[in-house]
Amino acid sequence: SLPSAMTPDDVDAFDASLFSKQLKRLGTASYVMINVTHPANGRFFTGPHPHLAAVLNLSVPAFPTRDVLGETLDVIADSGKKALVYFAAEGFHSNRAEEQVRAAWDEYISKKGGASHAEATAESIVGYYAKRYGSKIHGWWFDGSNGLNTSDRKLWKRVVTEGNSEAIVAFNRMAGVPYRSTKECDYFGGHPTP
Repeated sequence: SLPSAMTPDDVDAFDASLFSKQLKRLGTASYVMINVTHPANGRFFTGPHPHLAAVLNLSVPAFPTRDVLGETLDVIADSGKKALVYFAAEGFHSNRAEEQVRAAWDEYISKKGGASHAEATAESIVGYYAKRYGSKIHGWWFDGSNGLNTSDRKLWKRVVTEGNSEAIVAFNRMAGVPYRSTKECDYFGGHPTP
């Protein structure tokens, strides 16, 4: 997976040219999955978000200043392949998010006119990345989306397609069957392991 703000030294050491060399060896793959959030930890991200970084002002930053996500999306686009992105849907309400992180996020969303956590995550985070990277992202795989109801999933899908009208989405709610976990899924929504 791509390094996130959780491991700043790995962000600094990330070598996009090495990733490009590895990608060229995938002769039959037409899609490549990379991560927007740290795997199973939506508290850390792989791309910058200057506005939220400034507003949240966390003691341990959630967003890197280096755009590892953007660099990698460029490499994927240059290879002629399509990018699917992983996103841990719990975000700043992940059970791994520290109390200071949750409090800063909750304060931020309380100023957004009573938006729910899911609505604020869609508009302020998913929407930001969807618009920032646009057609470089061909699909989204939202992990841990158990807490999203039908209205939330429709909102997240709308926000994604505002960045790329042809982007596809999947909402993973569990491991195993049913693999197409919600009606809002455009492709496989299951999880490979429990």
